[in-house]
Amino acid sequence: MTRQVRWWFSLALSLFLALTVSAATTRNDDSCDISVLPAATLLLPYFEVDLDDPAGETTLVTVTNVSNTDAVARVTLWTDRGYPAFSFNVFLTGYDAYSFNLHDVLGRGQIAPNAPWSSQANRRRGHFSEADPQLAMCEDAEPASVPASAIAALTTGSVSEECEDVGGVHENAVGYATIDVVGNCSTNTPLDPAYWIRDLRNDNILLGDYQQLRVGEGIAEGGPLVHIRAIPGKDFPRTFYARFQDSTSPGRDARQPLPSQFAARWTEGTSLKIWREGRAGTGAPCTAFASDENLTVTDLVTFDDQENAAGKGTARVELAAATKTAVGDEPFPQLGGAENGGWIYLNLDRSQRDDFGSQAWVTSSTRTADRSIAIDAIPLGNGCAAPAEPEARIEPRNGDDSCDIALLPAATLLLPYFEVDTDDRRGEQTIFTITNVSPVDQIARVTLWTDWAFPVITFNVYLTGYDVQTIDLYDVIERGIIAPHAGTGTDITDRGPRSGRNLSIDLGECTQLVGQLPEEYVTRMQTAFMEGVVPGLGTQEGCNNVGLEHDNAVGYATIDVVRNCAENPPTAAEYWTEDIGYDNVLIGDYRQTYVADGLAQGSTLVHIRAIPGVRFPRTFYARFQSGDAPRLDARQPLPSAVAVRSLQGSVYGYDTHYKIWREGITGREGTCATWDENMVTFTETVRFDEAENAWGDLPNDSPYPVYEYIVLPSTSRISANDSSVFPQMDNGAIAGWMYLNLDDPHEDRPWASQAWVITSMRDGLNLSVDVEGAALGNGCSPAAPITEVTVGTEPLGPRP
Repeated sequence: MTRQVRWWFSLALSLFLALTVSAATTRNDDSCDISVLPAATLLLPYFEVDLDDPAGETTLVTVTNVSNTDAVARVTLWTDRGYPAFSFNVFLTGYDAYSFNLHDVLGRGQIAPNAPWSSQANRRRGHFSEADPQLAMCEDAEPASVPASAIAALTTGSVSEECEDVGGVHENAVGYATIDVVGNCSTNTPLDPAYWIRDLRNDNILLGDYQQLRVGEGIAEGGPLVHIRAIPGKDFPRTFYARFQDSTSPGRDARQPLPSQFAARWTEGTSLKIWREGRAGTGAPCTAFASDENLTVTDLVTFDDQENAAGKGTARVELAAATKTAVGDEPFPQLGGAENGGWIYLNLDRSQRDDFGSQAWVTSSTRTADRSIAIDAIPLGNGCAAPAEPEARIEPRNGDDSCDIALLPAATLLLPYFEVDTDDRRGEQTIFTITNVSPVDQIARVTLWTDWAFPVITFNVYLTGYDVQTIDLYDVIERGIIAPHAGTGTDITDRGPRSGRNLSIDLGECTQLVGQLPEEYVTRMQTAFMEGVVPGLGTQEGCNNVGLEHDNAVGYATIDVVRNCAENPPTAAEYWTEDIGYDNVLIGDYRQTYVADGLAQGSTLVHIRAIPGVRFPRTFYARFQSGDAPRLDARQPLPSAVAVRSLQGSVYGYDTHYKIWREGITGREGTCATWDENMVTFTETVRFDEAENAWGDLPNDSPYPVYEYIVLPSTSRISANDSSVFPQMDNGAIAGWMYLNLDDPHEDRPWASQAWVITSMRDGLNLSVDVEGAALGNGCSPAAPITEVTVGTEPLGPRP
């Protein structure tokens, strides 16, 4: 085995990029949910494993217990036709994480190379971990072997002469995986009736992520698993596992249902990984799974960047329960031109004869010769949304907020951090895309902010119905070019045949929006983002105190739905009374590249919905509004506490950075003398290694508050190895995770200040990935207290 391959197997057992130390059992307002939260079930929608070549295609999975007590996770590997080929248990101590490489599991029969892994007596317990006396049958559990029938099911679709056609025939092992919180270490699968009576538990304590690698070609992509919470008191119209339970009590699992309609971005080289709910349920014979090869699709529509569209019409479209298909192939509609990007609408409901859509999940995977990025598609409704008829308009649909799992179309998008090398096009660059998923035109207002939350420039982007607009920040900041060279506007952007007029917006000033900025605006942007200085421009005074100095242009961006094409930034009073809109119709993603080193990372932008009917304790934009009307934006607030992975050092060149966005202090009253007040403190950092040893910012007998010296700007990219911000492990460990409480404790307010964190990991082989940090609650959660690891008394872990 080559050194390169050995390194990736080592990484496979240590990578877990999205962790947390709180459970969703805390009762928060569901309308505040935005991000991944601890769950009772995790779904890996698609995996692929080259069983012959260790450097070929493989899938890595990490499961994390976010509570301080023991837990058991039942992993089930299913074929691409929804047949449970094999299951095994993972015993986790408090705050424990377990990584497995499916090449090891399926290609070598090694579920846990460092056995005995599943025994309570043999698992190392950290200082802050506690036993759960309610767990049973795990004391003497031995590592399981993988039966040959499981390998056959995932590759040939045949288990035996009596059990054939349970999966497709593939060169590699193909399928999907579920991971459930259970109360014992039996070998029951969801097909067994006992699973729902004796095994399943409803603790929302699991978090997980995946990476899909092709080491021989330098390909790496990943993201969070689908996190599905258990809400036992909720009467869902259907649940995630409803088809596996008795029809008289189909909701024993209490799991949130998944949606059926999605919007997925595509460019050249994009494939869609699609998971779909099958038909076969509890007690189904082997012969029942053959039909899940051909699950009907209600509707597919492909749009290009100019809103040209192609649908399948009356053609019958079918997909199996787990597939990966290039957008240039059947069954996706082809436009027939020279288009190289756009988006695809997928209505994956397989039946129009019931009151809800069948469940699905979609991930857009784009691979080029030297880079790879995977981005989850955006659901156009949640699992409680009513199904859409084939002839219905394509648009977002509402559902019960307690069904929310993933990002949804929003009224505000946040790019937490951007970086632009203005000297070298092949250096660090940031590109983001905005898509209007509604059938009528919209106006998106983009504001670029410095790292001290100074609004440098604001511009409007006119979007026709179903329109897509890509913004290359190198073009904007270095060349002064916005959108295409001619800009956007009603006189510039052609309206597609399916795009209608939005009568709720004023297009009077939108005829021809700026495409080329004057030189003085370019100078203003470059000096602001790189030197922290802005020269005077027209009626705007100059200021030498708007940000830190950087080699590259650094800042963050917000994109808001607005009602006109005025030029007001969010710091203007008129923004909240005349401009701001409330249509949740925007989706977006970003890509950050370093072409010279062959690096690429990307993910979705932060999607922040407007919910005018909910009185939030604070809103995303509250600090920019007057005290007597602080919630005119009606935007969901972001959380303050997150957990992130760290992997730093060693001969393999592990390198972890955190892209951190933080809510500043200054609002509309910000002046040249006050922008540096957005260098704000945060409450606490705790670092764990993989043996659950913990380090805090200060020892717990220290008389000094932790937050007296931890200071960060409104946006930053900080190395996990920076000892001025993060505690460092002193035992030689290189892998672990960190708990970040990013609330500013000096602010006199009853709620925690907002934050967002992206874990950005690179290595010496020029492979890279971005994954959002896991929220420890939503934006309505109260501020988290200082923990016992540093100078507080509260334990890490879920609270009732």
